[in-house]
Amino acid sequence: MISIEKIDGYGVTYLGKRLPQNMRQNFLKKYEDIAERPLPVDYREFLLHYGSAFVLDEYVCFEFHGKPVWEGSKEALTIDVFYGFDEGLNCLFRKLGVFSERLPTHMIPIGGTTFDSQVCLCLDAENFGKVYFWDKDDEREITGDRENDFGNVYLIAESFSEFVESLFVAEDKEVHPDPDDDELNESWILEDY
Repeated sequence: MISIEKIDGYGVTYLGKRLPQNMRQNFLKKYEDIAERPLPVDYREFLLHYGSAFVLDEYVCFEFHGKPVWEGSKEALTIDVFYGFDEGLNCLFRKLGVFSERLPTHMIPIGGTTFDSQVCLCLDAENFGKVYFWDKDDEREITGDRENDFGNVYLIAESFSEFVESLFVAEDKEVHPDPDDDELNESWILEDY
């Protein structure tokens, strides 16, 4: 099961009002109905405990299972927000609607990273419960061809619990570029904006 203590140790700041337990249970059932799949036990436990969207007070990062996204890179990325059932931009229902046609089939967004890439949970039979990074900068049209559809999706962890256990606080703030940093190459900024 997930380590609530580990997540709480980073400091949790809710982005809205924290939902009562009975509402979390009702929203969880409704979400599973919409997703047309049951959620893994460890992620269900997480949603029932937290319920609402939140950010971590620490600069918390994750790395990729096996090799990182960028060949030869030792780069890690931050998890900027965990989505929840409350209303607003970080609502699980809203994110499922926004990304349902953009993510591979049976993959749901569960958190956001810098520059709108997504941390996702896979619900298909072959990869049930695995956590992936979906790279927005290499977005593909979903065609039903597995090689194409997963071309911008990279394994982070074998389970949500493993994902939580792999999180770490960045010692170096240069884990990913800060768009407000004056030392950044201007061409990099212009490419993204």
